Amino acid sequence: MKLGLGLGLGSSTLPWFLSPVLKADSVLPSLVLDYENGRYAVNQQPKTFSDIHTFTRSSTATYVDESGEIQTAAINEPRFDYSTGMRKLLMEEQRTNLLERAVPSLAYWDSDNIASDDTDTTIAPDGTLARKFVPGETSSIHRIMLSTTIVDATVYTFSAYVKPAGYNYFYVNGMAGSNIGQVSFNLSTGEVNVATNGTGTIEDVGNGWYRVTVTATSVGTVAQPYLQINSTNAAKDDTFTGDGTSGIYIWGTQLEAGSYPTSYIPTTGVPSTRIADSCTIQGTTFSDWYNQSEGAFIIDQTRAYADEAIFMTLLEADNGTLSERIALNFSGLGLTRASIEVDDGGVSQGRAAINYGGMEPHAILGVGYEENNFICAINGSTATDTSGTVPTPDRLVIYSRSTASNPTTGWVKSILYYPVNLEEATFASETTV
Repeated sequence: MKLGLGLGLGSSTLPWFLSPVLKADSVLPSLVLDYENGRYAVNQQPKTFSDIHTFTRSSTATYVDESGEIQTAAINEPRFDYSTGMRKLLMEEQRTNLLERAVPSLAYWDSDNIASDDTDTTIAPDGTLARKFVPGETSSIHRIMLSTTIVDATVYTFSAYVKPAGYNYFYVNGMAGSNIGQVSFNLSTGEVNVATNGTGTIEDVGNGWYRVTVTATSVGTVAQPYLQINSTNAAKDDTFTGDGTSGIYIWGTQLEAGSYPTSYIPTTGVPSTRIADSCTIQGTTFSDWYNQSEGAFIIDQTRAYADEAIFMTLLEADNGTLSERIALNFSGLGLTRASIEVDDGGVSQGRAAINYGGMEPHAILGVGYEENNFICAINGSTATDTSGTVPTPDRLVIYSRSTASNPTTGWVKSILYYPVNLEEATFASETTV
């Protein structure tokens, strides 16, 4: 996309927001939201993030900074997160960490044959000292556990940050009920070895740390994640004698309802909720750049996961209701379809969808509108609807709707808006990854 690194925006004679590289069909965008580089412009005039956006979140929230360390954003502070390897605006739905003590310790977690949980000089992902859990010198299983209340027949995801310190096998069991979510991880190869009654993922987050996740459907109303240090890679209770010094560092545990993990939610005695992010552009900061008769959006984004959900909204220009709107969505089971919805006066107008079949989280999408010409685009493919009238929205909602329904969780790299509808071929080229 135009706003990527190395594309020569700006020169000795032109500021970046006037660069010909930004043009599509010979037209400069009237809105530039370049979250990757922290650059924003309206009608070819530079702006700040707060000049344009209304951002709210009535809780603190964490994000990964440029160095890879987890930081905490204040209430109503947007998060520019580097989890994907570059700076992007992180938007998330509301989630609750059900574990009362997110940072395990023998003072608060139960244990079986764990000799110690001392800190040394090893740094946890948030910059604090990490605890190393050392198996006892007795032939036994070696694990820690913490119970919490859950809802039966509900999808949950457990996650934890772990780092090997002499033992390379980490086993999770019971994260959504007895013997539910049994997953073994190899911390020397960064692989999921065995998964039973659930699925697992493992992600290298730097400095020898991995974030491991287990997702499963609950059975019963009590979860007690067993976090077990194993000497083999089998997803089972492993009986062995510890050497008294080797172990595994464990930090930042989380149990949340949902089919994928979200950003770390600290807890220190009770479950904690991260409220959903809300990001809108409205009032004159919307009308200054938006053309009510025709226009085009291009968004470069990475959604968190290909959820089993069937609908997520990426962008919606609306009037606070669903009766006047132009929406760009992911839809279909597994979110394998890009679609647009246009409603004017509460009446369905333009509809177009592309079954692109892609499960990759990163995608560049576009939506164009004018009377009797609506265009949807994703990753170089397009679809059109050649009938319908144009609504009159008064705001733009990013990664959700004004009704706060169908939110998307993920990262937004950039958004461009052109005050003309683009040619279908231009949409194809502008959305090619």
